[in-house]
Amino acid sequence: MHALPDVLYHYTDSAGLKGIIEGGFLRATHLAHLNDAKVYLHAVSLLLDAVRLRKKRFVNQLNSLVLDELEEAMAPTQPEHIPSIFVTCFTGEANSLNQWRAYGKGEGGYSIGFDAKQIRNLSHIGVLTPVIYDPDVQRQMVEDLLDRSLAAYHQLAHDQPIYVEDLKRKLWWSWFIILATQAAPMMKDPAFKAEAEWRFVMWCHSVTNMDFAPRQTGLAPFTKIEFGIARNNADGVRLPNLLPIRKLWSGPGRATGPALVAGRSLLEKYEYFGDHSVSLEASSIPYRVG
Repeated sequence: MHALPDVLYHYTDSAGLKGIIEGGFLRATHLAHLNDAKVYLHAVSLLLDAVRLRKKRFVNQLNSLVLDELEEAMAPTQPEHIPSIFVTCFTGEANSLNQWRAYGKGEGGYSIGFDAKQIRNLSHIGVLTPVIYDPDVQRQMVEDLLDRSLAAYHQLAHDQPIYVEDLKRKLWWSWFIILATQAAPMMKDPAFKAEAEWRFVMWCHSVTNMDFAPRQTGLAPFTKIEFGIARNNADGVRLPNLLPIRKLWSGPGRATGPALVAGRSLLEKYEYFGDHSVSLEASSIPYRVG
C-alpha cells in the first residue's frame, strides 16, 4: 500500500507554470497524448495475456464465450482506440533530474508542490492513485479484474438467463470497460519506476468539456481540473482560483535563482502569500546545457 505524501509535485516548463497560476486550474491530458501513451497498450497487453491463460485453464462454456469475445475485442487495440481517459501526472520527488529532463524541458522548468490531500478530495470527478511498476502486482491486479468481471457476468446470466446475450453487450461490457480503463493508467513499465509517479485519473464524458492544445504532432485534447479557493479582488473582479500550492522549485540550469525570483513574483501577483505561504527552493543539481 502506498502512503500518500503530504506534497505531490507537478513538473512543467515556464509556460506551464504561468498558465496554471493565471488560469487557476490544472490540465488533465488525454491518455493517448501523454509522453508515455503506450501505458494503455501495456495494460491491454497484460489483460490479453491473462485472458489467454485463463482460456487454457477453464472449460466452462459461459467463461469460454466471454473470454473469446474479450480477446477478439482487445487484440487489435491501438492508441487511437483509447477511450476518453484524462490524466494529470504528479510525483513524490521534489527535485528529480529525470523529471526535469522529461517535463521541465531540461532547464527553465518548475516543480509545483500541491497539497496532496486536497487533490485526493477531488474524488467526485476522478481518482488519485499511485502508479504500479511491479510486474507481479500488475499481473495480480489484472487477474483480480478478470475474476470480478467473470463473476459479474455469471450473476447477470443467472438473474436474467433469457436476455444474457443482450445484457452481456450492454450492461456487462459497459461495466467491464469502466473497470479496465480505470485500472490501465495505474500500470506502467518497470523501466519508469524512478519517476515514483502518482496520477489523477478522470473520464471526460462530453466533447463540450474538452479543450485542445496545438502540438507539433497535432491537437492534444485536455480538460480542466478546477479546484482551490474561488475569490475576487478588492474591486470585486474575479481572480483565478487560489490553488493549494505549498512549494515551488525552480529547475537546474543557468538561471535557476532568477527563475525562482520570477516564480515568486508571479505567485505574489496572484496573492499566494497570505494564510498559506509557499516554500521556495532553487535546484542545485548540476546540469550541463548544450
